[in-house]
Amino acid sequence: MIEKRAHIAMLFDLYGVLLTEKQACALRLFYEEDLSLAEIAEEFTTSRQAVFDLLKRSESLLEFYESGLGLLRRRGQWRREWEKLAEQARLLQQNPGEEGWSLFWRQFEDLSSLMAESWEDD
Repeated sequence: MIEKRAHIAMLFDLYGVLLTEKQACALRLFYEEDLSLAEIAEEFTTSRQAVFDLLKRSESLLEFYESGLGLLRRRGQWRREWEKLAEQARLLQQNPGEEGWSLFWRQFEDLSSLMAESWEDD
């Protein structure tokens, strides 16, 4: 459940502006404010089932946007490549020889290619 909450929160950060005000509000109340379905239903003056359906539709929309745009996936790929590059930079500080620089630049080129490819996909 925590992983789902984190996943939805990340999707909401990226695509929340594409939701209606009511969808965004419901997600915010449920995931950020940790309100129950009953509490949100009271806030919206509707039923728990209606809130449940609204949340599911909103989550599905976020997943739909991600499936089309892939911003979260790209961000994860970029982060992994940046972490590799940072590790290579730390190793380079310890061993600044030609081999270290070669590895560093190869990692840098890999990251640059990944970023360029992801924008070409659009």
